[in-house]
Amino acid sequence: MVRGRPRKIDPDTALDIAVRLFWDQGFEGTSMNDLVEATGMAKPGLYAAFGCKEQLYIKALTHYLDQSAPMFKELVASPDNLPVVLKRFLSSIRDGAIDKTCPSGCFVVNSVVE
Repeated sequence: MVRGRPRKIDPDTALDIAVRLFWDQGFEGTSMNDLVEATGMAKPGLYAAFGCKEQLYIKALTHYLDQSAPMFKELVASPDNLPVVLKRFLSSIRDGAIDKTCPSGCFVVNSVVE
């Protein structure tokens, strides 16, 4: 028997949204109300799914790193020679840096600064 209401949003989708919000506004600049509004989840649902704001931030950062992992694995595992692999890697970083739909800077670096 399922208890409670079904979730309105998939937890991974909510994490994607939290990543973008934290990345754009930082930990201090993002309130729980911001997260509620952006994800469409109620506060009790956010707390139940992710814990407090700090725990959600850590989960968002881990989620971001997990999504970035294939890029780093490809860097190490590619059969291409080093100059080709590095060019492809740096090109992907450049493309992310100039993508207007992506927040400025690196989420990990921004997190360290904050």
